Amino acid sequence: EYTPWTEQAGGAATCKAFCDEGYTSNGSSPKKCVKCEEQCAACVDDGAAGDVAKCTKCNAPKWAFMYSPDSSCMESCGTG
Repeated sequence: EYTPWTEQAGGAATCKAFCDEGYTSNGSSPKKCVKCEEQCAACVDDGAAGDVAKCTKCNAPKWAFMYSPDSSCMESCGTG
């Protein structure tokens, strides 16, 4: 967990709009960046609770399959 919203750039404080890849604010207030869930190499950062589990990239090779309806990553496609 880290706070990305204030960083020193040439002595002046600036704010980043989003967390680094692999992290999300997950709707926290004040904003803190938390690591995406294990199966996600990257996740949504829309400022909403639950973003931590909405993958935009899967953490392959273990979680190689994206399930689009709920933006989750799976170890296999399953059956059916």
